[in-house]
Formats: sequence, C-alpha cells, structure tokens
Amino acid sequence: MSFLKREMIFDRGTGVTREAVAQPPRLSNASIGPKGVLLEAHRVRGFDLRDVFCLNTVVVLQLGAPVTMEWRENGATVTTKRLLPGQISLFPSHVPFTARSRETSEFVSVSLEASFLSAASGGAVEAGSLGETIRLGMEDRFMEGVCLALLNEVRDQSAFSRRYTESLADSLAIHLARTYSTGRTDVRTDVERTRAGLNRGQLQAVTGFIQERMALRLTLSELAGVTGLSQFHFARGFKAAMGVSPYQFVLKCRIDRARHLLMQDKLSVSEVALEVGFFDQSHFSVHFKRACGLTPREFRRRFQRQSS
Repeated sequence: MSFLKREMIFDRGTGVTREAVAQPPRLSNASIGPKGVLLEAHRVRGFDLRDVFCLNTVVVLQLGAPVTMEWRENGATVTTKRLLPGQISLFPSHVPFTARSRETSEFVSVSLEASFLSAASGGAVEAGSLGETIRLGMEDRFMEGVCLALLNEVRDQSAFSRRYTESLADSLAIHLARTYSTGRTDVRTDVERTRAGLNRGQLQAVTGFIQERMALRLTLSELAGVTGLSQFHFARGFKAAMGVSPYQFVLKCRIDRARHLLMQDKLSVSEVALEVGFFDQSHFSVHFKRACGLTPREFRRRFQRQSS
C-alpha cells in the first residue's frame, strides 16, 4: 500500500509530530494534488487534541450536525464553543490550542503550506501574517464555497481538473490575504529588498497602485512613476524583487480578481472583464483559460454546480 500524505500537528506535550486525526480520511486529495494543498474529509466520534498546533495554515469547514467542544487557546481559560454546519474555522500555523468533544463531528479541512500561500498570494501571506489567534465558527460564504468546490473535485475524480483545482486553491490564498492578513507580509528587511530590487515601500506603493487602478490601462511609465525610478530601472528592480515582470504581475492580479468575482456571481462575464482591466471579453477569455484551464463561463458554471 502506497504512503499518502496526511495532515500533521505538533504535540507540545510529547514533542512528537503526529496525524491531526488518527483514522484515515474519508476523502483526500493526497494522490492528485495540487502541490502544497491537502484536503481531508473526516467524520469522527469525539476528539481530544491537547496542547497542539498545526504545522500549516488550515481552513476547516464544519459539515453535518452542530458540535459542542471544550476549547483553550494559548493557555487561556477553558471555554465552550459550538460550531454550526457551514461555519469556517481558520487555524494559522504554530498557534497552540486544546480542543475536546465527545460528539460526532463531520468536517473538511484544507491545509495550505507556507510556500504555496506565499506564492499564490504574491507574498501577501508570510510567516505570522495571519495573526496569532485562531478564528472559530466564522460566517465566510466565499471560503465555504471554495472548500465545497474543492471537496467535490476530490469526490468526483472522473471530472477532476488540476488547473481548476489550483485556481480554487489560489483564490482561497488570495482571500486569506485580503480578508485576514494582519499586514505583516514581508519577512525580508528593506536592505535585503534593496539589494534584490525594489525596497518595501516602493513595492507596497506600486502593488497598491495596481490594485486600486486595475480596471484602467496601466503603463510601465505610470508604474515606474509611482516609485520615482526610470522605466528601465523600475522593470529590472521589480522583477528582481517579485520574480516576474510588471506585465506578468498585473496580468496575474487581474486573473486572481476575476476568479474571485466569478465565484461571487454578482457581475456578468463581460462586466468582470471590464472590472479587472480587459477591454473586451474575448481577450479576457483567452488569458483566463490560459491561466485556469477553463473559460470564465465554464469556471463559473463549474463552481456554482459544485458549491450548490
């Protein structure tokens, strides 16, 4: 029997790294990917996790019946928590907690490795940027929909699409960055940034400029002007710092936001194209399919079908 990767936690009492749930998951994407993202679906009769922490950032979607548990975080007083179906819990890595319950719990967990989070969010989620507090029982319909869509991709492997799954996971990382990041997003110093390319202040200024004006035509001259550099030195410094050219970064930001808007179902595909800076729907569709493996309409239909 081949070894399948499992979600792991660190037990601070014993100093041992062990599986978060002893029994095998009912469903897992361990054999199909994507890399850096591990989904497990469980149904357990009670659990007892004492003074442990997650090694990766973990998003948990509660399924089935409500569950009441004893909870303690970072050594605080024990309290009682009740999780309802559809609620989301966010476990940043390395935040200690204790949780116990005798009730049957059904849930799906999505574990995101640090390297995946950093790459998918463009560096917006780094060590510690999601804070040092576990968020239990949140109402977050976007994350709920993404978790259900990822679960259905694993459940129906005959229709599995790696690029679609990667797009869902990317969107989850971006949502975490925009909604829950504390803003401590850069673990390198300004000196290190300057040696590599643009410094922190320049990067924050230009990426903020891109996000605020994404619906408009963005020229290299405008982007360079934000940093006070010539176009040549800006383009070279930006690529040294970010690993991609300014054009590639802007395109990635537009596709990332388009995925988010398509999942929300508030705008038509043509409206989404304009909202993220594409001047016609066909041009948008070409770039979106190249990045995600599906046309915008196919992406929306598939997400809606799997999250309904």
